Amino acid sequence: MQPNDKEKIPPDEAELISVAEDFVEIACGIDYHGNENGYVRDAKVILTIIDKYGRTVPGLWGKEWAEIAPGIQTRREEGSTRSGSFEHAEGEEIRIYRLACPVYVQFRYLYEYNSYEYEGSSYSRDEWIRYEAAASDSKQTG
Repeated sequence: MQPNDKEKIPPDEAELISVAEDFVEIACGIDYHGNENGYVRDAKVILTIIDKYGRTVPGLWGKEWAEIAPGIQTRREEGSTRSGSFEHAEGEEIRIYRLACPVYVQFRYLYEYNSYEYEGSSYSRDEWIRYEAAASDSKQTG
């Protein structure tokens, strides 16, 4: 398969996560925490999903799980929880079934510090994760 200019190609050094159960769910969201000096915002979002055939598939971000490719589902969880100065806002979720592997997902991690007295700071990094079906533990004897 020859990718076109708009397709993203995951790097060979993508982090590997084995899917040993029927599926794995990955939740994204935003965390806020602060004090009298300022606040921090940490976020994780999904940028790209590539199925086992190398196709980039867009997520569907409704309230219910939606299948975007065989064995890959997405949704957006809504709501937030608060405890003291910490708040977590729900976000995108992806469910990857073991039979759909390998699946590549590109995440963006965002960090932002805002000071009430000084200049704040922020950075982001993108990371590819390869979800691979775990090897079977069952051994056949003859």
